[in-house]
Amino acid sequence: MGKEDILDKYLGIAPFSDDEEIYYYVSSEIFVNGIIRPNELALWAGHVDYMEDQMEFKKGMKVLKAVDIDQSYVKTTESNKNRFPYQLSFSKNKDSVPLWKIYGGGFSSVMLILDAKKLWEFLNKTAKYSIITECIYDGTKEADWAIEFLNDKRNLEKNKKYVDFFEVFPHIFKDSHYMYEQEVRLFYELQDRDSNSEHYKYKLIDGVLKKFKEMHFDKDVLKALMVGPCVDKVYEVNRDSLYAILRANGFNHIRKDEILKSSIIVLR
Repeated sequence: MGKEDILDKYLGIAPFSDDEEIYYYVSSEIFVNGIIRPNELALWAGHVDYMEDQMEFKKGMKVLKAVDIDQSYVKTTESNKNRFPYQLSFSKNKDSVPLWKIYGGGFSSVMLILDAKKLWEFLNKTAKYSIITECIYDGTKEADWAIEFLNDKRNLEKNKKYVDFFEVFPHIFKDSHYMYEQEVRLFYELQDRDSNSEHYKYKLIDGVLKKFKEMHFDKDVLKALMVGPCVDKVYEVNRDSLYAILRANGFNHIRKDEILKSSIIVLR
């Protein structure tokens, strides 16, 4: 993969290949009562002010401040921390024990299998001010490439995408401890029409009332489902119920055998 291909991937210009999948873990209750709607999915993007890792943006800025470049670029990027106030997280890690537990609310959960290319194409049509890209983890070869690219001033002169990547970098640079998440992050850049409070949703999480924005996706973005780790009998009941719910909401393109069972063994 050449330099331009890598930049296009991280700038959301061409982030996915054909047939590529991304995953979204959620409790079964939230999927049934909140996410699935007639002919669409409704997912809640969290506000950056309520991120779990409040040091994340600062970690990326620390890298940028060490770059030998006109500091006006650094100041502009730092002042635009809330350029993308809403973020929606997906994963490339399929059927993962920690993700089932943390984001699926335990094993009574489902994993949405999404067609990444269709999701990206849908965003291009409906959410012009959004970017979807993989995160870069500290200590990886991707991070080494990114830091080397940022530190080569010739790229500023020769590559018009340098400034775009410079500005996005602190939003996608993550600590290596979170590498298991293999996060794909969707950023939504708030526009004037979205600025009033009627567009906000709120959810009580660990005693904190957190702000979210509801984002809607066409039903064709959903490729399949996976039921969280469970015994065979529970899987069969949940599969049949989920299939009925999908049919009732117009998701007729998903067959019953595309509601998969987690490969993780549950000890009784």
